[in-house]
Amino acid sequence: MAKPLKTIVFDARMYGLSVGISRYIKNLLVSFKGINKEFSFKLLVRKKDLAQIKKELGNFYEYYPLESVHYSLREQGEVRRALVRLKPDLVHFPHFNLPILYWGKYVVTIHDLIKHFH
Repeated sequence: MAKPLKTIVFDARMYGLSVGISRYIKNLLVSFKGINKEFSFKLLVRKKDLAQIKKELGNFYEYYPLESVHYSLREQGEVRRALVRLKPDLVHFPHFNLPILYWGKYVVTIHDLIKHFH
């Protein structure tokens, strides 16, 4: 019997914005496509960007469109509900705005700390 795939959810809602984090997200997701098939990757994306992201990344990922805007109260609930529904083994938040009430395993990338030291 085949071992079930580990599920990794990636918060890609900043994909396509004109900020450095967006470039980081895009490059990371492009390189994940070459990874072995031991993982199931699911992306949280902005609903309005879904068609463009699918066009650029193809069918390697499963996509979960969300409607809330960043830094909003609605975002806190919507992202948490999506994660509870998806039951990931790990979530990657490429920005510091993760749901306060999410208690699953996750990784957060914090960018540009250099300016806090110089």
